[in-house]
Amino acid sequence: MRRAAIVPLAVTLFVMLGATPATAARIRAYAGETSAGTKIGFRVRVGQQGQMSMKGLRFDAALHCEDATTLEYSSWWSFGGVGHRLDGRRLAFDERFLYEALHVTGVFRGQTAEGAFEVTWATLTDTEEAQLCTTGNLTWTADRVPRGRWAALASTGEPDVAHQVTGTRVRSVTRAG
Repeated sequence: MRRAAIVPLAVTLFVMLGATPATAARIRAYAGETSAGTKIGFRVRVGQQGQMSMKGLRFDAALHCEDATTLEYSSWWSFGGVGHRLDGRRLAFDERFLYEALHVTGVFRGQTAEGAFEVTWATLTDTEEAQLCTTGNLTWTADRVPRGRWAALASTGEPDVAHQVTGTRVRSVTRAG
């Protein structure tokens, strides 16, 4: 008698607990490069119903300035909550923040992703004249990689600029060079 009551209870618990991981959100990592040969990577959250959002973005960039200099830097973006929501599989991210404008578009598939990318910075020349520095319009391609590879998606050191986006708030930390 006891055994008959335990088996249905065990099956019910197994089904309930076993269903939880299958319905929980999954994180995918994509690593690739831009048409300029610099690294770019994404963390994408896939929700229970297949809805996608960007949880993280890392990239290295070479910005070409009006005074013919080049700025090289890396940037990490982290998105709180469910992240920056995609329209289906399509990403459209436009951020203007003090001295920086970032535009990233793309399409994420199961194993690959591709899109366009541009960063523009307002900076000063050595003589303290205002100028713009930009990557120009670049394309990017990426392949899905194991989640553990996320740490290696951008430059090996700390980012020059790290952004934490929570709702409409952007908190940025710039590393002193």
